[in-house]
Amino acid sequence: PPRSEAEVFRGKEVIYSWIQGRGLEALAGHLQWLEESDHIDAATRGVLAGRIRRQLTRTIAAMEECRANNGGRVYFCMTPAGTPLEIADCKYLKPAETLMKESNYSDLFYFKGLFKAAWVLGWGEKANEAAAGLKTVLDDIEQRRFRTDQQTFDPKNQVRFIPGKHGQGPMMIALLGIAAVGEVKPDPVWFGYGERFIRRIIDLHVNRRRYPELAEYDFIEAVDDNGAPWNENGMIMCDPGHALEFIGLATRCLLAMRRADYGAALIEECAQLFPPLLCHCFDLGFNPSAGGICKAYDLCSRRVINSDMPWWSLPETMRAAAGLIELAPAMPQRNRINEVIAACSNAFAQRFINYPVHMMAYQTRNAAGEAIDVIPATPDADPGYHTGLSVIDFIRYLKRH
Repeated sequence: PPRSEAEVFRGKEVIYSWIQGRGLEALAGHLQWLEESDHIDAATRGVLAGRIRRQLTRTIAAMEECRANNGGRVYFCMTPAGTPLEIADCKYLKPAETLMKESNYSDLFYFKGLFKAAWVLGWGEKANEAAAGLKTVLDDIEQRRFRTDQQTFDPKNQVRFIPGKHGQGPMMIALLGIAAVGEVKPDPVWFGYGERFIRRIIDLHVNRRRYPELAEYDFIEAVDDNGAPWNENGMIMCDPGHALEFIGLATRCLLAMRRADYGAALIEECAQLFPPLLCHCFDLGFNPSAGGICKAYDLCSRRVINSDMPWWSLPETMRAAAGLIELAPAMPQRNRINEVIAACSNAFAQRFINYPVHMMAYQTRNAAGEAIDVIPATPDADPGYHTGLSVIDFIRYLKRH
C-alpha cells in the first residue's frame, strides 16, 4: 500500500547523510576484508569486490553532487538532489527553514567515510580532500564549535542541541576516522587528535573517584562548560552502549598508535582502565533475560530510564571486548571479558538477527525482548557500519589470539 505522509521519511525519497557516510566507510572496510579473506575463493572475491567498487563510485558521485549543491556541506536528511529537510513531530518532513553553519555529525560521518572509500579506490586527490574536511571537523570538535544535527524519530530519545551541553559522542565517533587516516598517512598530527580526544573522554566522562556521589567507572554521557556531569532534572545520564562503543573505537585507535610507536603512556593507562570500565558499563546496561543493552541509565537513581535495546551496541561491545584482549592480553579480567563476548554474540545471533530477511538485524527490541517499531537514529538499517565493521574487527582480533 502507498505510504502515509508520516511514513515518507522511510522511503528512497530521503537521503540520510549519516548512512551515506557510514555506508562508504563500511563498504570500503568490507572491500579490504575481502582482499585478505582466506576462506572465499578468488573468483567470488573478484565478483564481490567489483560490486563494492561500483557501489562506492556511484555513492561518492551522488553525494558529491549533493555537497556541491550545498556549498560543500551535507545535512542530516536531504532529497536525492541535496535539498535539506527537517523532521517535525518525529515523523513529518518539510524543507529546512534554517541551515546549520557549525560542523556536525553529518560532516563527520561523511568525511571519514569519503576518506576511507577514496583511499581504497586509489583516488588520492579525493582522499586528501576528504582528510582536509575531516581535519576541519576535528578542530571544531576540539574547540567545542561542533553541534549535533541529529533529528529524532523517538520521543524517548531526545537528541536536540542544548547550549553548554557537551557529549562525548563527537570525539568517540571521530576515533575510527582518525585511525583510518593515521594508519596510511605518516603525519603524527592525526594520532595527536586521537590522543587528546581519548584523554578528554577518560578525564571528563569516566568517573575515576572524581565524583563520590557516583560509582567508580560510571560513564557520563555529557558534561557542562566546566567539565562537570550534565545534570538534567536531577539525572546524570549514561548510554551504556555508547560507553562500550567508546572503548572499542578508542582501543582500535590505540592499537594503530601502538603500531606507529606513538602514545605509549596513554596506551598503558587505557590498558589498565578499559577492562574494568567495560565490565562495569556492561553490567549497568545488559538485560540478561531479554538479551540486549538498554539505551539510557540514570547514574543518580541507579535505574534504567530507557529500556529499549538497539541492535548496534551488541556487535560494538564484541569489538571492544575482543580489542581489549589484543590491547591488554594479561588483564586480570580476561575470563569476564570472554563472558561478555559470549553474552553479546549469543544475544545478537539468537535475538536480533532476522534470518529470513537477509540476516538483517531488528533495529530495536524492548525489555521484554519483542521487536518494536522504534528508530534509534535513522530509518535506514545501517548493517555494514555498526555490524559489519565491528564483526570484521572482532574476527581479526580473535584470529590473532
